[in-house]
Amino acid sequence: MKILLFGPECMGKGVIGELLARRLGIPFFDLDDQIGKKYGISMEEFEKTVSPGERDRKRGVMIRKLMRKNENLVLSVTPLTDPEFFKEKLYGPDVLSVELYDLPQNIYSRFGLADEDGKDFEDYDIAERLDILSKRMHIFEDLIHYTTEHKSIPVIKIFDMEGDPPERVADRLLEKYFPDSEKTIKQ
Repeated sequence: MKILLFGPECMGKGVIGELLARRLGIPFFDLDDQIGKKYGISMEEFEKTVSPGERDRKRGVMIRKLMRKNENLVLSVTPLTDPEFFKEKLYGPDVLSVELYDLPQNIYSRFGLADEDGKDFEDYDIAERLDILSKRMHIFEDLIHYTTEHKSIPVIKIFDMEGDPPERVADRLLEKYFPDSEKTIKQ
């Protein structure tokens, strides 16, 4: 079984993917890590120096390579704008493509950026307030960008994280898609 986790930045795809892989006894791969290793480049450098089309092509090649090489895997997929380089890999009886979804306030809370996290916003000094607002804005912009730019990626299943922590999300994914996970994937 090949499990591909999609979603915008800060969604927790990597942590959830690692938990799923560990619980299923199969390898986990983070697409950004694999790209960084192959090209010897940081993601920041990759984003700044490689055109969006070329980034998607390189990521698509890596997705196909990982899926061809591994019978079973969990793959955290970086947001892509053009699925042409890998979309044929999204379908099949041995592929589960899941887009993780959550509300902005739940994401803020996971990163300690929500008002409910022990302090009122007014209790912070101006520099701390600006930092919190900047981080919230970055997350919100990623969500908007992902929603508008990634409509063309034909992900089959959408999974609402409902504000749950990664451990609970992994449990719920297993319950929903692999109720007999002890028997279905481990070899």
